[in-house]
Amino acid sequence: MKETNFKTDIKTKENKKPDIKIFVSHRIDMEAETIDNPLYVNVRCGAVYDKRENIDMLGDDTGDNISEKRNMYNELTVQYWAWKNVEADYYGLCHYRRHFSFAEKKSSERTNEQVLLYKEEYLNKHTVEKYGINDANLIYNLVSEYDCIVQEGSDVRKLQIMPGHIIRNLFDYWKYIDDVVGYIKYEIIEQVLEYIKEKYPEIYPYAMQYLNGYYYVGFNCFIMKKNIFNEYCSYLFDTLNYVEEILNNSNEYESYSKKRMQTYALIGEISTGIYAYFLEQKNIKVKHLPLIFFKNSEKQKELIPFSKENNIPIVVRISDYYAPYFAVLLQSIIDNADSKNNYDIIVLEHTVTKENKDIISKMIQDKHNISVRYFNPEYVLNNISLHVAAHVYAREAYYTIFSPWFLQNYNKLLVIDSDLILQGDIAEIYNQDISNYFAGACKDIVYMGMLNMNVDNFVEYTNDILKLKNSYNYINTGVILLNTENIRKEFELDYIIVKSEKNKYRIQEQDLLNVLFDGKIKFLDIKYNYLINVNHWVTSMVLESPKTYNDIYIKTQKYPFVIHYANQPKPWINPYVPFAHKWWEIARQTPFYEIILIRMTHEQSSHISFAKIDHFSRIMFPFKWLKKVHKVGYIRQIADKLLPHGTKRRKIVKKLIYG
Repeated sequence: MKETNFKTDIKTKENKKPDIKIFVSHRIDMEAETIDNPLYVNVRCGAVYDKRENIDMLGDDTGDNISEKRNMYNELTVQYWAWKNVEADYYGLCHYRRHFSFAEKKSSERTNEQVLLYKEEYLNKHTVEKYGINDANLIYNLVSEYDCIVQEGSDVRKLQIMPGHIIRNLFDYWKYIDDVVGYIKYEIIEQVLEYIKEKYPEIYPYAMQYLNGYYYVGFNCFIMKKNIFNEYCSYLFDTLNYVEEILNNSNEYESYSKKRMQTYALIGEISTGIYAYFLEQKNIKVKHLPLIFFKNSEKQKELIPFSKENNIPIVVRISDYYAPYFAVLLQSIIDNADSKNNYDIIVLEHTVTKENKDIISKMIQDKHNISVRYFNPEYVLNNISLHVAAHVYAREAYYTIFSPWFLQNYNKLLVIDSDLILQGDIAEIYNQDISNYFAGACKDIVYMGMLNMNVDNFVEYTNDILKLKNSYNYINTGVILLNTENIRKEFELDYIIVKSEKNKYRIQEQDLLNVLFDGKIKFLDIKYNYLINVNHWVTSMVLESPKTYNDIYIKTQKYPFVIHYANQPKPWINPYVPFAHKWWEIARQTPFYEIILIRMTHEQSSHISFAKIDHFSRIMFPFKWLKKVHKVGYIRQIADKLLPHGTKRRKIVKKLIYG
């Protein structure tokens, strides 16, 4: 390696800013968020394998390139491409979910997934601004003061490791990675060090000093002046070529797992730390910055209506745990769908796994007029503190109130809970005329009973805190039709955010929706949101509601359009609740049926015997209903339907319950 004058400054005209290019390595199988900053150059890593059409983002497969080595080199193929094909005064490299923090603030928490980094849950507008990633002037001023910028070092002695291991320095750390994680063989590192000793003797002593230390600097993220970058690339890719020779001559190489193929990228990470340490010992101006790992960086695509004609947009909030129960709701929509309509189902979620999404997709693969798509609201709401009133409520419930802004291309939305089923075409609800209103919804009969009984001073609460014009017009938002066009005209998103953060309502977003839309709600027929008497308390409140509304409720019981299991227990936990048989008839059609069954049997066997359930049902449910249940042997009928005689399933459940 030639002696290099690292102190050679870039010659620029007075007041002219240097040409800084920070290359961001992107995957080809996922569209990630990009930074709105002219200093960032987004490049597809392994673009030679990209089969997509009409892609605007640059690829690492033009000019002099090693794009085909993506599976071995990871983001280093982008570094090589930038080195060989792009002119700049400063070269940087980062990752679609790893970025430097240029602001004084930094996250105080280290990640569990990558304990050597600081973490943020989402790469979004708020976090980009928080860390100054979008501030070109801030980056110009900082970068111009230094020759090299790398990660802020992390003390590997503080890592949580498996018992029986000790990490005192970076040598120990990489031995641990070999023994426990299996990404790279420690002997490869030893061979690389021997190569450095022979080929780059001026770097070797610093490499040993760095690895005998305990501050880790890596992840192939840096910003370097041109001359330093060129020297570093020459050293790095020469070393990687040597590693390729070692592995190509190894009998073990062909058996390398996908994990073990990370060897090359990890040699790059080790090299980043070694080279930065080498530069510092040569009195080169090196700056260490926090490196932030963004757990979720996938781009949130703007959703447009599924169809231009007869489009019925339906919004549902779920978690991954609720995916099987959402499938039951979905099946009820499918069963009652009209071929002339197009059902545009949008799932608001942030935890549903790809596996569950794939299962749900198979449910509609031959239904050309039904679409299921997903949107993650936490990209917008993650940094907003939303009041959760009690453990039975969830932060996700607020997704309803923000949906007009999540889905800007829709002027009307039907938002429904996932603990309900349909007995008619859901388009009938959507087609209700609410052109002069903010929303259409059903009055909450349970709330009416709470008012008449003044449970927990709900009369005073409704009058003094919610200040509704008529407290008996309080709506249940489990099924709510939103005129999103009118809502967006009346309210600013920032106003809704402030209201959601500051108000400590008892029934959180439902109370807030009642407050915001008071006087501008069209009251729908109770059949469109029929609340089931799933427990004694609900039954009591229904009985205490005003007689005129209670009479309508009783008449609707013969054939409710929407059966809503709005309280506890749910039919998938206790199949003895009223109308549970309707839910299970649909559940049997879904691919999640066995999962639902095993969850129920586990819940029952863990907490309560059948005898206790029977006693519980006598206490919790109306006496007249129970007489009918026991007269016709309804519990036995449900068990026989779910677990037919002679089946393996019945034997398994009996063993789980009775031991």
